[in-house]
Amino acid sequence: MSVNPPHAILLIATGCAHCPVVMDALMKLIKQGKLRSIEVFNIQFEQTIAKQEGVRQVPWVKINEFAFTGKLTEQELAYWAKTSQQDNAKTLYFSWLIENQAVDTVITWLNKQPEDFNFICDLVLDKETPMAVRIGLNIIFESFESSPFLEPTITLLSQNLNQQPANIRGDICYYLGLSHQAETQLKAFLNDENADVREIVEEALNINQT
Repeated sequence: MSVNPPHAILLIATGCAHCPVVMDALMKLIKQGKLRSIEVFNIQFEQTIAKQEGVRQVPWVKINEFAFTGKLTEQELAYWAKTSQQDNAKTLYFSWLIENQAVDTVITWLNKQPEDFNFICDLVLDKETPMAVRIGLNIIFESFESSPFLEPTITLLSQNLNQQPANIRGDICYYLGLSHQAETQLKAFLNDENADVREIVEEALNINQT
């Protein structure tokens, strides 16, 4: 049992088939001590909160700062109630969003909270990150090309870069190129032992020099 379990917000609508199921699951988590409280709003009468949160579909649940749409099971809700309090919660949440084809949600989040790019870097550096998530990471970094938001990632991604596997070295060099701020770091890998990495670096440097 959590020492200080999280709070949850649930948005529902009259006639929503899945809303009672999710509400029941959340109430069970309260009884089990996995949530401390829950606020429930019917968006037909409480439209302000729906607009504030950008909610277009219900049921919609927010546990701590993490939002979910649709029919989540009791087990899934219990997982996020626990996970939301972990140090790596944002890393896991971003990975979950990407895997569930919600890359745009991650991009919107990062535009509002660019300091959370370090959690994106954790996914880049994690050897266990699935290929589907890595494809999503490419989309995220490409959407921030030349953005000052990428500047802090240069140091994070450059640390011990030469010790990373070739596929991760290649990804990082590609992202460093998109920053347009890492020419020095990239030049160090012009003679990388891996041909794919060398090609990525050469292309990145050409981008930086245009």
